[in-house]
Amino acid sequence: MTVTMRTVVCGVGGLVLVVVLGLAIAGPGSAAGPCGPAGIPPAPRNIANIFTINECIALFKSRPLGDDRTGVTKDTILLGRSSPHTGGMAMYLPTVDANQKILAAVNQAGGVFGRKIQLIDLDNGGAPARGTDVARQLVEQHKVFAVFANLCVACELATYQYYASKGVPDVFLWANGPWVGEPTVKTMFGGTQPGIGDGLVLGRFVGSRRPGAKVAVVFQDDAYGQPLLLGFKVGLKETSPKAEIVRSLTYNIANSADLSSQAQQAVSGGVDYVAFLGSAAAPFVKALRETAGYSGPVVISSGAATSTNAIAGGAQNFKDVAATAGTYTTDNLNEPAVAAAKAWAAEQRLTFSEYTLLSLAYAEMLVRALELAGPDLTRQGFVEALETGFNGEYKCSLCIGPVVFGPQDHWAFETLRMVQWDPEKKAFLPIPGQPLIDFETSKGRGIRGNVPGYACEPQTCPWKK
Repeated sequence: MTVTMRTVVCGVGGLVLVVVLGLAIAGPGSAAGPCGPAGIPPAPRNIANIFTINECIALFKSRPLGDDRTGVTKDTILLGRSSPHTGGMAMYLPTVDANQKILAAVNQAGGVFGRKIQLIDLDNGGAPARGTDVARQLVEQHKVFAVFANLCVACELATYQYYASKGVPDVFLWANGPWVGEPTVKTMFGGTQPGIGDGLVLGRFVGSRRPGAKVAVVFQDDAYGQPLLLGFKVGLKETSPKAEIVRSLTYNIANSADLSSQAQQAVSGGVDYVAFLGSAAAPFVKALRETAGYSGPVVISSGAATSTNAIAGGAQNFKDVAATAGTYTTDNLNEPAVAAAKAWAAEQRLTFSEYTLLSLAYAEMLVRALELAGPDLTRQGFVEALETGFNGEYKCSLCIGPVVFGPQDHWAFETLRMVQWDPEKKAFLPIPGQPLIDFETSKGRGIRGNVPGYACEPQTCPWKK
């Protein structure tokens, strides 16, 4: 039986636990001709009915001898991940299990070019200092090929330049700060939509729904919440110049279990709208409804818009709560990949939530990048494959829009839509009449050149003639 490894360190110098996982059956191959420039014949394998592996799309058959092959053997690709198993961000721990189990399915299907993916996941505790220790362990001790789906924005902000200095690809990270792609870092590829773009959409939505509104904003005062706030302010004023943010309150993720004080302060004196720009939506919305007695409309950021959060905060409390989304939501069961993901999550005893869907989307994009990079896997070839192979023709199975990368665009999700919580269906549903929102950087619609403070520098906006 094929296996993959998960290594969890519960604190620096703590206990190491190894969990062995294995699942999925390889599908039949094909005798057809090659479908990519490397001349690799097709051999499609189905992964949990969610996506397909097919190495025939490879761009390169071989790479220069001087390329960096750290973390790659003839039968293994060693990846690292830094994520919060403990601390105030431990709510995201299910993403670790989802990633591990879907990569185990990939391994059971033969891996990519015969190599099994081994993911070492270490606990950063949601703290930058610990995240820095984890980064050094993954790069210097474990010598990973790349880091994948790192989670903890403050930790990533403290370590992304270190990864770049070592030439370690840092891909599909759960981070929304402008530094992820403004300016582009050669080896770093974001996994979420830009926080500024997310905030822009929310601000414009509030301004269009309630012109001249008095708005209360509560934001997570760190590298996650601050870009959201910037975008929200710009979007609100663009759409409704007479709108006013009458209260702006902060909270700390480490002390987010009880946000009753912020909820009460936010609505004191009366407001027309509340914007919550942070990850702790469940305790905030619960306090907003049950303690502060506010029954009006609320917008929350995409990172908090999950069925898990809504149910934890009270399904009825989330009525009239809207958000953005870059992937399908749990109610989109008419989409075959969503229905398959739900069935797979049940088999694996995983909570079926938007976090699960996003984790699966990241794994699918990772596998595609490895396929594109070809049988002679190197760090340079992997980065080049990401920059040239995600050219707008590819949409991951769970994405609502194409994933486009290029030398000056390392943002994954730039097609968004507005969704709203339905207490009866217990899911976020698309808001009728709201079209898809295209913030594609490569089309000149992203942050760069369109948001104050992010002007186009020489050679950074090739779409501008």
